[in-house]
Amino acid sequence: MLGKTERVRSTTYHYMTYPIDSPRPADGVATVRVYCGNCDTTVQVTVPSAAEVRKLRSRRLAVAVPGLIFGIAMIAAYNSSVGGGNGLWVLFGLAGFIVALVAFGMWWSDHGVRVSKSESVASQGMHSVRTRQRDRANVRS
Repeated sequence: MLGKTERVRSTTYHYMTYPIDSPRPADGVATVRVYCGNCDTTVQVTVPSAAEVRKLRSRRLAVAVPGLIFGIAMIAAYNSSVGGGNGLWVLFGLAGFIVALVAFGMWWSDHGVRVSKSESVASQGMHSVRTRQRDRANVRS
């Protein structure tokens, strides 16, 4: 991360990107050191196998789909109750939708590669693993 620009209603983070020169392991999770050209150090990252990424993504989907169904059920229960019903149905329904939205977002974008938890807190804050839009097909295999 090069820095951030804070405005009244938004914050923009500025990054310099460098490729991670490490193939996915055949199985399990590999921990590798990668070079950060911005701060001229190495950073430890965890790279899961394609099977591990699929498991992680399926867990996210297993939360998203029931959250969506729960949200729909709660709104339907509110609408079908006599006399308008209790507003808690709507609150629970919105909570279900929010859980589903967050889980679907994580499911869609997760590639599994992370800065290792063994890195310092400062290093974890300054480094982030992201994918370019055109590389999505490669990281989801």
